[in-house]
Amino acid sequence: MCFSKEMSLGFFLIGFVASCYLKYINKINIFLPIIYFSIMELLQYFGYLVIENKLNKLNKILAIIIHIHIGFQPYFMNKWFSNYIPKSNLVFIPFIEKLCIVFGIFWISRLFFVDKSSICNKKLEPNCGIKTKLRKGIRHIIHVARSRGPNYITPSIFMHFFLFFIPILFLGVDKFVYSLILLFGILGWILATNIHEAASIWCLLSIPSLVIPLIYKC
Repeated sequence: MCFSKEMSLGFFLIGFVASCYLKYINKINIFLPIIYFSIMELLQYFGYLVIENKLNKLNKILAIIIHIHIGFQPYFMNKWFSNYIPKSNLVFIPFIEKLCIVFGIFWISRLFFVDKSSICNKKLEPNCGIKTKLRKGIRHIIHVARSRGPNYITPSIFMHFFLFFIPILFLGVDKFVYSLILLFGILGWILATNIHEAASIWCLLSIPSLVIPLIYKC
């Protein structure tokens, strides 16, 4: 299965329309995550255009923006999950969100003070590359950033997974909603031809994984 710029634009529009409706009915905690992840698909759509037109400067700028976007995904994912936990556990969400913001800041810091001895390992870590750029993969777009490798004060992509899936697991999250997000993430890895492509495919699949629970909750 191959993905395309048309699919990225289409999934952005689906998410955008859904988020506009949610904003209209004042469901902010559902609106914000959907629009945030939809923006990623818009960025990937522009990424295809930048690659096709060989706009190298814009290519690097987009790759940096996408790297920053990834850093704050756990924040918006936990805001999304907060709609599917018992009300008695909502008191813990602000603390988790603060942790996610701190992670996002440290994640962005990986773009600075990078040299040959400290660069991340592109064979082991998704979104890691020798150069910050977007390129076409076999099935979907690939975005990588020249960033510092993980160390005592530098988080790895594992923290993205941890904050995405672990804290909310202890707050009684709805099993169907949680499993759906997890399964679409796994599907992204199954469909990809490498670890970097898996990230961009998962971003695309995040839109249906967020929209389907809206129907389920109704």
